Amino acid sequence: MSAVRGSTANGFDVFIGYNGRDRGRVLPIVRALRSRGIAAWVDEFELPPGRLFQDEIDRVLRSCRSAALFVGADGVGPWEQLEIKAAISQFLRRGLPVIPVLLDDAGPEPDLPLFLREFRMVRFAQETAFDLTISDLVWGITGSRDENVGARRTGSVGA
Repeated sequence: MSAVRGSTANGFDVFIGYNGRDRGRVLPIVRALRSRGIAAWVDEFELPPGRLFQDEIDRVLRSCRSAALFVGADGVGPWEQLEIKAAISQFLRRGLPVIPVLLDDAGPEPDLPLFLREFRMVRFAQETAFDLTISDLVWGITGSRDENVGARRTGSVGA
């Protein structure tokens, strides 16, 4: 079987789960991840027409290296509920990092599934630079922190 566009030789770095109502907020983040070399599986870019999305999600969640589950003002969608449960199952089974990602419109206390609340979150907020939040998300996905992120947060690194 040939490699899927956007995947690495060993699969995807991250599965992207989101409520369809948040598509317009999530896709720019996915593009930013891809520009940093992250192989992100998102249905919009990776699911060919005529395929059962449930089969593809099952396949990808079994082999990806992390899962980023996005939540915005509309909360968790019905299919995303199942994706969250599957990702947490993979966390228990093989230690899959599960990253809740709160979009800028999620509010201060979004209604999250109980088990998803236990994972350290990444929050996109208007008062935080987009690039710094992307760096935090990449850290969660790869396990490696950009050495300059902490310095940029405190303003001690030049532009």
